[in-house]
Amino acid sequence: MSKILFISSVDYLPWGGSEELYADTAIELIRMGHQVSIYRRHWLPEPTKIKQLRNEGCKILFHSRYLKNKYWRILSKIPAFFGCDLSSRKLKTISETQADLVCISEGLPGSGHEWAQACFNNGIPYVTVSHDNSEFVWPDEILANKLIKLCSKAKKLFYVSENNKRLFERQVGYCFEKTHIIRNPFKASPSLIPWREDPELCFAMVGRIQPNKKGQDLAIAVLAMQKWKDRPIKLRIYGGDSCFSPAIKRLIKMHGISQVEFMGHVDSVCEIWKDNHILLMPSRNEGLPITLVEAMHAARPAIVTDVAGCTELVVDGENGFVAKAPTVDLLDEAMERAWEARDMLKGMGLAARQKVVAEIPENPARVFADALLELI
Repeated sequence: MSKILFISSVDYLPWGGSEELYADTAIELIRMGHQVSIYRRHWLPEPTKIKQLRNEGCKILFHSRYLKNKYWRILSKIPAFFGCDLSSRKLKTISETQADLVCISEGLPGSGHEWAQACFNNGIPYVTVSHDNSEFVWPDEILANKLIKLCSKAKKLFYVSENNKRLFERQVGYCFEKTHIIRNPFKASPSLIPWREDPELCFAMVGRIQPNKKGQDLAIAVLAMQKWKDRPIKLRIYGGDSCFSPAIKRLIKMHGISQVEFMGHVDSVCEIWKDNHILLMPSRNEGLPITLVEAMHAARPAIVTDVAGCTELVVDGENGFVAKAPTVDLLDEAMERAWEARDMLKGMGLAARQKVVAEIPENPARVFADALLELI
């Protein structure tokens, strides 16, 4: 029996796509007879998946992102202040689990470097899995050197897309040897979802409302053009409200757009894709979006921007459409081509399903579990 500790360095939202891989992998490992712990930020109300993990026998450890008051936050920056510095707390957590392997799940590559440093300083084997990257966030030279050292000492560096790996190597100016591409788990539609025969072309944006990342504002700017207002189209936005929702709704009202509907969070893939023809994903940065995989598996084509792993699945003009960059003009051009090809979208959706079935394993969490066990 092996002991594995998963650490999530993503602490800015209760649950996101980056949590699904380590959570499902933890369940796979527990069912294989291994002992698993998870260390993450404590959120209330508690995400449903955390309750499921606990019921499966996973040990859940929590931390708070913020210290109690400003004086404590200031003092905590002083190394080893009364033995309560953050590095000591990290090491204590890792040591108590007696883990054979620590898996650090992070957003941007290297964003969990403090955890990696704690492991490295004390000879504890570790891997990282990076779910995202951005052209707009680059490490300075001090951090780049630290990341090169820590990533080189990891047992393995996992990425969810090849393009994110290449971007990170460009950002630090170093080619890492021990890397591997891993895929995220997704909700598979059990059978082909019937195509909606409707003269109205229905776009769906699926994911959290976060325009600086997901680009909802770009889609609205395109739909503000008179030609789109005059067409029989609908844009349905799926995802729970966020701090950005009021501004997005004001933007829609400002432009006088009547074809947008906010659907809230919908858990069922079938419920989303029975009503829509094409995924609209004008992201500014990504990993390999789970919603893209789910849409393609449901035999729906997608309009994506050429960021991260999107073009590792979407082949322009064959199973979807690619905007070369996240700009209004280029997104409009890609959407225009989709509009002109609307009679072919059903066939393109079938091609999308074939592509994703060939590229994404049926159970990515089991694949990841096996990969981790090989390193112990």
